[in-house]
Amino acid sequence: MVKTIIGYFEQVSEAQRVLQDLLDHGFDRDHMSIIAHQERSAFEAGGAWRAQVISVPGIGSVLATGPLAARLSSMNGDPSGTSLLETLRESGVPVDEAKWYLDAVRRGGVLVAVETSDADADRVVDIMNNAMQSDPTSQGRTEAAAAISKRGEDMETIERSIDLNVPVQIAYQQWTRFEDFPRFMEGIEEVRRLDDKHLHWVANIGGTRKEWDAQITEEVPNERIAWRSEAGEFTAGGVTSQPLGTDHTRMTVRFNYEPEGVKETLGDWLGLVSRRVENDLERFKDFVEARTHESVGQRTTPGRTTTSTAEHTQPRTPPTTAAGVGRRFEDDEAHFQQYHRTTSAGRGQSYAHCAPAYQYGYALATEARYSGRDWPAIEVEARRDWEAHHQGTWEEFKDAVRYGWEHGRGRHPTDVGEVRIPIMEEDIQVETRRVEGGGVRIYSHVTEQPVEREVHLRDERVTVERRPVDRTATERDLAAFKEGTLEMAETHEEAVVAKQARVVEEVVVDKDVSERTETVRDTVRRTEVEVEPMRKEAGLSAHDFTAYEREFRTHYDTAYAQRGSPYDRWAPAYRYGYDIATDPRYRDREWSGMEADVRRNWEQRHQGTWEEFKEAIRYAWDKVRGRR
Repeated sequence: MVKTIIGYFEQVSEAQRVLQDLLDHGFDRDHMSIIAHQERSAFEAGGAWRAQVISVPGIGSVLATGPLAARLSSMNGDPSGTSLLETLRESGVPVDEAKWYLDAVRRGGVLVAVETSDADADRVVDIMNNAMQSDPTSQGRTEAAAAISKRGEDMETIERSIDLNVPVQIAYQQWTRFEDFPRFMEGIEEVRRLDDKHLHWVANIGGTRKEWDAQITEEVPNERIAWRSEAGEFTAGGVTSQPLGTDHTRMTVRFNYEPEGVKETLGDWLGLVSRRVENDLERFKDFVEARTHESVGQRTTPGRTTTSTAEHTQPRTPPTTAAGVGRRFEDDEAHFQQYHRTTSAGRGQSYAHCAPAYQYGYALATEARYSGRDWPAIEVEARRDWEAHHQGTWEEFKDAVRYGWEHGRGRHPTDVGEVRIPIMEEDIQVETRRVEGGGVRIYSHVTEQPVEREVHLRDERVTVERRPVDRTATERDLAAFKEGTLEMAETHEEAVVAKQARVVEEVVVDKDVSERTETVRDTVRRTEVEVEPMRKEAGLSAHDFTAYEREFRTHYDTAYAQRGSPYDRWAPAYRYGYDIATDPRYRDREWSGMEADVRRNWEQRHQGTWEEFKEAIRYAWDKVRGRR
């Protein structure tokens, strides 16, 4: 198994001594790598050490040789030093150590890396340490790099599979809702998405609370997602989703785990983790199947039951609250189902077909980047994101997405323009079908009976008689006076029976058809619409957020513009104040009685401290309630 040992040297002489010692001990020059700053280090790559000059953004020109140089060249062009950082991380160095080495190269240090077998790894570490006896700091860095670069190289792999009774889209999308992991993973207390590629994990393992960050290294929608920890507990793995027909999926989890500091008990840990993975998969199966069945409609006809499955779409950002503070899409799903029945069912579209669009629009309403913006301002971005991550055309689902967005922002259907309610009426159509009502079954079979007939038969019999004669022989007699044979055959007649079939009778089967008139009675349904005027509730404004935005901007100009931050920074606070002012839960409450509650919700779901934005939230709350 190949491992990479990395050492840092502040003195060029130390690096050169290490390189020569490695060669003297029989290590291959082609497996050694050198990275040094071209201007700030005194390293000269000449003779056998043929180095190439690589321009690394954020560092400048470096001299590089060996396998690391090849990797660095392929990654050159990434933002400010990222290429060297990623090269070191691929070699097994944690991100904090890699950043330290990055700064060391900037200062003029020299990195030496050796790719070797597991059996020779300790020899390389000893050679590096012996060359740096005079520099304890460098020695510590080398030992740390050597130890860290070995992590994750020799771990066993745990692989488990389970079959789910849900479509592959739902299985994959539920698994990538990382914030739900604590609901079915034992010991996991929290999983928080930091950005599109990074997660923060909090877990209780063996009674010890542990936290670490992980990077999503691969993500193919509805097929595979893989991750790797960046620091702390070393974990890596992936989940593959394989469709087994329309409504069935096989999920395979491949998991690598190396507990920090307990390598001598790795076997016990692998057994524990293996059992946890199996139990977590069973709980995930129960969780996703139950959740899917709750969000779909089930229609039953005599003799069979069919379940219509809704495809849920995972928002790109973590689920947050909409206009009703603390609410999720699942809390309002009954409303969307009712709305769909009255507006879209007549078009032949099931709720399951449109549910992803409602959920996507609802998720848009919770994203901070769209706060304070109207639909025309976000439609282009929303459409691009939809077409990149969902099936179906934008034109087909646009209305459902917009309704989800408007509802998530706390706006009523009448706020988004014209809403059409189709008046549907059923018409009875009577057809006929054939049913069996009895009849005649006729069997025919052949019987035998004895018969008699008289027939006359003729029999022949040859008789021989000797008669005495006394006369003179004639010429005829003389002619017969010679030897000879005379034969005469007997014949008999016997009865020969032949049969000839004759039709002596016919059985005729026919139908007599008669017609009758029958009255069919049934019921038909028709949509009836009742229009009930709604009165404005006391103390609450009937205007939407945009009606107040000019006044919010005016307040921003007088209160916050001089601080140098744009209005977009304060818009979420004004929006939040508007939302709580129109929330029925806070209708009859005073600010002092609700501040603790709304503060807690703000700090859980928004960036920025409560003290910084409290006055803007309070201003919007008072304004909407008519107190200013």
